[in-house]
Amino acid sequence: MLAMLKDAPVRGLPDVAVECVAFQRAADGQPLDDVIIHGRDGAGRRATLQAQVKREITFAPKDGVFKKVVGQIAEAIDDQTFFTGHNILAIATAKATSHMVGTYQELLGRARAHASASAFMRHLDTPKLYSDDMRTFVSTLRGHLKDHGVNDDSETVWQVLRRLQIHFYDFLAKESSESEANARARAADVLHEDAKGEASNLWDALIVRAIQLAADGGEATTQSLTEYFRGRFRFEGDRRYHAVRARVADAASLALADVSTTVHGVSLPRTKQMDAMRAAVASGT
Repeated sequence: MLAMLKDAPVRGLPDVAVECVAFQRAADGQPLDDVIIHGRDGAGRRATLQAQVKREITFAPKDGVFKKVVGQIAEAIDDQTFFTGHNILAIATAKATSHMVGTYQELLGRARAHASASAFMRHLDTPKLYSDDMRTFVSTLRGHLKDHGVNDDSETVWQVLRRLQIHFYDFLAKESSESEANARARAADVLHEDAKGEASNLWDALIVRAIQLAADGGEATTQSLTEYFRGRFRFEGDRRYHAVRARVADAASLALADVSTTVHGVSLPRTKQMDAMRAAVASGT
């Protein structure tokens, strides 16, 4: 929600303009239902990220939590349009292992870097090219998909790996949380210059609002959040118009080149005219 207020990309959807953040939407056909992000990519296509949040998960072959999540993944990909659309699956956790931040991230990145399932699987089985831990992860995923009634062929497994992300947030570390520090810093960017000191209060308020929305299976948009916090926080404004205003300012400067600098017989310095025009454009007037 904070990224949406900042008109910034969210984790997992770097090229997507976020339009809505929804909570607890299993009934609406999003099996990974804890947090669902809706938006549009640069081509105007609908994009969705479904995230399942687990306090702890290991992805080991005997990890029942992972097997249950794969069951939810099996439901998600049962939609025939899933693999043809811009759809991402994410598992978010508060406790990370070295495999999660290293081995598994590298594996998923390599899956996205390959153009075909056959090439990826061939490289996966090549000694010394991939690690045994990577092969174990893939075989575990394959087995869980099969147990949940999904075709476990190489194409399906590869397609899932390409769309699967593992997110780690260390909010439980409290005072030493890097995620917390980054969030509070971003909150300051969202606020007006005169209200930067309210950054921590905004972050705390967003947490409360997220809990409220999750309890009701609700959703948030930029407009609904700004209206909800109207009068309580002063936001910087809609960043989406900055580029437009810059282009208008450039066009105005070019137009001024053909405008006389003499008004009622009084000559005005060209720079003052331009400064006045730029100020008017920047203020929306």
